[in-house]
Amino acid sequence: MQLREHITRPAYLTILTQYIHYSVEEGGEFYTPEKGIARGCALSPLMGALHLWAVDNYFAHQHKIYYGRYMDDFVILTYSRWQLRKQVKQLNKYLASLGFEKHPDKTFIGKVSRGFDWLGAWLTDKVVVGIAPRALTNHREKVRRLYEQTRHWSKTKQARRVSDYRARWKIWGGYGRTPVLRPLLRPPLRSYAQAGRMLPGAFR
Repeated sequence: MQLREHITRPAYLTILTQYIHYSVEEGGEFYTPEKGIARGCALSPLMGALHLWAVDNYFAHQHKIYYGRYMDDFVILTYSRWQLRKQVKQLNKYLASLGFEKHPDKTFIGKVSRGFDWLGAWLTDKVVVGIAPRALTNHREKVRRLYEQTRHWSKTKQARRVSDYRARWKIWGGYGRTPVLRPLLRPPLRSYAQAGRMLPGAFR
C-alpha cells in the first residue's frame, strides 16, 4: 500500500514486491518471512525513505526547528523546551503509527552544550568536535575481532587485513571530509546547535 502511494509503474512495483516478499531456505524448506527485507539489501535506503516519507515531509515544513534523518537515526534541534516537547510528541505519534519506537539506550534529550553522539560523531554547540566515544569503542572492538578471526593467517596477510580496515576507518574518521557528516558543518545546523536544545534518537 505504501509503495503504491509513491510508485505507479506496475513494472517497478513488481520488482520491489519481489524484494519484499523474498524466499528463505532453512533446513531444506523454503518460506517467505512475514516482515522485513533481506539483510544487506541495496534497496533498504529506498524502502526506509518511502516508509518514513510522511515523517520527513511533516518535519520539513516545521518552522524554527532543524530536523535531520539518516536511515533510522534522527536529530531534532529547537530553540525552546516547549517546542522540543511538541516535536518529540509528534515524532512518537508517527513512529507508533508505523509500529516503531525509539530505542531507550540510543535516545537523548537535553542541551546541545552537553554533547551528543550522532552517526558516530560527537556534536556540541561547536557542532562536530570529534569522534564519539561509542564509535571509538566499536572501532577497537572490531580490530580485536579481526585479529581473532585471522589468527590462523600468516602475519603478513593478517597485518594487511587489519591495516585495510583501519585505513577505511580513518577515512570515515575524517568527519569533516566525510559525505555523510559534511552537511553537519554547515548552517542551519550550526545556528540551531548554538541555540541550545536537541533530540537525537534512534529506533528499532
